[in-house]
Amino acid sequence: MSQRWIGNYSANVKFTKWANLDVSHTIESNNYHYTSYNPFDTWTIGGGGGNAYGITYTKGSLYKYFDHTMNQNTQATLNIAPKKYKDLSVKGKLSYLFEDKFYENFEVYSSQFAVRDLPTMENFTTIRDAGSQRQTIRARNYFGVISFDYKDRYLLDAMYRYDGSSLFGSEAKWASYYRVSGAYRLSEDIKIPGVDEFKLRAAHGTAGSRPVQIRMLREDGHVVTFALGDEYKVVGSGQFAAEVRALFGPDAV
Repeated sequence: MSQRWIGNYSANVKFTKWANLDVSHTIESNNYHYTSYNPFDTWTIGGGGGNAYGITYTKGSLYKYFDHTMNQNTQATLNIAPKKYKDLSVKGKLSYLFEDKFYENFEVYSSQFAVRDLPTMENFTTIRDAGSQRQTIRARNYFGVISFDYKDRYLLDAMYRYDGSSLFGSEAKWASYYRVSGAYRLSEDIKIPGVDEFKLRAAHGTAGSRPVQIRMLREDGHVVTFALGDEYKVVGSGQFAAEVRALFGPDAV
């Protein structure tokens, strides 16, 4: 059984004709439940029993799995657009973004019920297998942008961003990035038949991304299943480190 809930809330506050504030908050919640129940007195054909038909008798089994994901984003942006001064117009914005991602799961399995018709984990003498996982990822982002437009021909744009993520270690948790670009709308001075917009543009800046999470999901004999972000791959256990190094460099594992 799967349950999903999404909510989005937003507001706009106007301080003056040239300044306003946008605030938004988004919530996404996902819950997944799964139960597999074999009652007391379960007979399985082809289960490897010591008879000609391979019939196996058990006193039942119960498997339960649950996972919960909660994603929340909060953003506030101050938009500034002063009145145009002669042929020059200026626009800018200051923004803050907070991201919070929480995930947890658990699973438990056992077999051989002690009494009939009581499908609970308390009805087993021994829990044969159980596991759980819990993870929280948080990120903060501050950025500012300013744009100049002179005579609708000459454009200048600058951006500065300061990011922090819990996916990085303490010494590399925060990083700054910038971008500067300029453009000349040539088509405003030279009319080219059949061309509405012709612009020359140059830009320089820095960029970065968050690390891809590598998770070993299951090791079964000589086979390993692991995840790279949202993509899954199955390789021989001896290949696991080699596969990761090939994708992310010699120091990845």
